[in-house]
Amino acid sequence: MNFARLSPGGSIVKFPVDIRTEYRAISWPAKDDDITDAMLPKDIVRVKDGEKPTDPFVRITGEKLEKRQGVWWRLYLTAKWTSKEIADYRKAEVAAHRWNVETGGLTISALNVTVETSIDSQNRISSIITHARLAGITSVNFKALSGWVTLTIEQVEAIARAVALHVQACFSAENAHSVEIDKLLLKPNAFENLVKYDVKANWPNTVI
Repeated sequence: MNFARLSPGGSIVKFPVDIRTEYRAISWPAKDDDITDAMLPKDIVRVKDGEKPTDPFVRITGEKLEKRQGVWWRLYLTAKWTSKEIADYRKAEVAAHRWNVETGGLTISALNVTVETSIDSQNRISSIITHARLAGITSVNFKALSGWVTLTIEQVEAIARAVALHVQACFSAENAHSVEIDKLLLKPNAFENLVKYDVKANWPNTVI
């Protein structure tokens, strides 16, 4: 609950006012919602909050107090994002989504296995291939996301190739999105088109 102090002329001179602190002699209800206008000192008025903007591409730049039909309101001053700001925001969304797709795992139907695709997992697969070749090992027990499997070194190499292609496809998709966003920024109706832009379209399949 918000309160403000009025001048003798009826304009706001202080906002907000903590009436419990400034008017300790008054026995206030435990809940602010139970404070009625009749309980308020004559120079104190209730201030209602206007609706905050929910548009993700509108920022609050300030606020003002305004009296409407006898009621004081706190209203929010806003400004729309620029098209460049939205373009940068979309590119950040694209990068984040690329990371999620890149590292979210890959199902290789031919081997009936789902593997991790994180950087650590890619390094681990490369290490398995290198050390197995050096040790003359022809098959390994491999812990995939889908469970334990026994794979030949050739199958592990096939996984490594599939993961490498998947990662590159993810970066290619991110680049394509970035190029398209830059193009939209230069076209008419850039603001509206960037607001509607779908950053989750046209990404590589995670099941191959």
